[in-house]
This record gives sequence, structure tokens and C-alpha cells, in this order.
Amino acid sequence: MAYDLAGALSSIYSMLIIVCVGDTLIFISTKLFRFSDALISENKNRKTQVLMAVAGAVVGILTNELSFPMLGSLSGIGHGIIVFLGIIGGPLAGIVSGAAAGAYRMSGLGWSGLGGEMNSWLAVPSAIGLFGAGILGSILHRRLGIRSHNLNGKKIAISAVATAGWRAFTIVALDSAIAPFFSYYSSTDVLLILGSGILLPELIGNSVGIAVFLLVVKDIVDSRRRKDMRTRLIKKYEEYIGPVARTIAKEVDER
Repeated sequence: MAYDLAGALSSIYSMLIIVCVGDTLIFISTKLFRFSDALISENKNRKTQVLMAVAGAVVGILTNELSFPMLGSLSGIGHGIIVFLGIIGGPLAGIVSGAAAGAYRMSGLGWSGLGGEMNSWLAVPSAIGLFGAGILGSILHRRLGIRSHNLNGKKIAISAVATAGWRAFTIVALDSAIAPFFSYYSSTDVLLILGSGILLPELIGNSVGIAVFLLVVKDIVDSRRRKDMRTRLIKKYEEYIGPVARTIAKEVDER
């Protein structure tokens, strides 16, 4: 099967559009829902974790509908989004969002989704991959200490490489091993189909997607910290200057 270069480039372009939309939504959420408070917090309380888990479940389901058909499969940045949710929200958000995304993807065995594009032959391996992405995000958060409040270039790079590695594993190993049980394709056929235009865009889209999302979060957290520091300095300045200014004013009045 010839490599579908035009289709691959089209997929990458579509994924980058989704990344841009996602970045915009992240920025808006920090302005409307005080999301930056949760991002900058080192220890998120139970209420925040539950809210992020519920939001993650909704986003996890939407990742399936945001995917687009290509070569009889679905292509998108769902895995990168789920890993991202696990990193910024913690294990609860990661596992819940991964489970929700996986369960919804599994429903492709019985229906085609709201957009009518969810196929059945990759439903099971894709569902396992999405749930595993939630676990991966949780591991990066808990074991490697990659969290919203301490992001740096190295941690973002590790997250991107880990996401690409997991996506490569799900395509090469899970899809080729499980999909033949739900289709007429052999494992070789599956590898040829997915490798002819889906593998490379998936690796690029998911790794670039999570890297850009985390860079946006890092910028939001850094901006919030600078703002809080200015507020503290102004308050400290006022506490120090205030009594001195009142004393000088009193002496001037007395004269």
C-alpha cells in the first residue's frame, strides 16, 4: 500500500487546528472559571480533583467526536489530550477521563457515534489505548512529579515523548494484535493500513498537541505567579510606607 502523503499532511493540519482551538479554550477557562487557581495549586483539594475529573470525563468523550476518519480508521489527538488531563488534574482526573473516553470509544461496537464516524473494528484497541493514556498521565503526575505548577522544558519534553511512545505502542502492538478479531484484516493488513498515513500524523499530532497545551499552562502559571508577586510587593510596600507617610503628614500639619 502506497504511503498517503497528502492524507498524512491533511491529518497533521487538522490536528494542529484542534490544538489551536484547545489552547484557546484553556486560556478562556482561566479567565471565566478561575482555572488558574487550580493550576498554580501544589495540592489540589478533593473538590477540585472531582470537578477536574468530571470535566475530564466530558472532554474524554468529546475526543472521540473530534477525531476524523482516515483510511477506514479515526485519527486525532485524543491520547495527547487524555495524558494532558492526567498531568494537570492528577490520577483521579486522568483515570476518569481515560475510562470515559475508552468506554465511549468502545460503544463504537454498537453505533457510529454522534458524528457517524466511529468504526467498530478498532473500537476495542482504541478504548484500551485511551484508558492507558489516562494511566500514563497519572504516572507522569504522581511518579515523575510532572504537574501544572512545576512545568519546565525538560518535563514538557518528557511528556511529549512518553505520549508519542504510548501512541506508537497502541498502533503497532494493540491495534495490530486486537483489530483482526473484529475485522477481516490480518495483523499485517492493519499495520499497512495504519502505517500508510496514520502512524506519523498521530505521533506528531499527539506529541505536539500535549507539548503546546503544557506550554500554555506553564505560561498561565508563570503569569499568575508574577501577578501574585506584584500584589505581595505592593501590599508590603504599602504596609511599610503607610505609617511613614502618615507620620510625615502629621508633622507637616503640626507645623
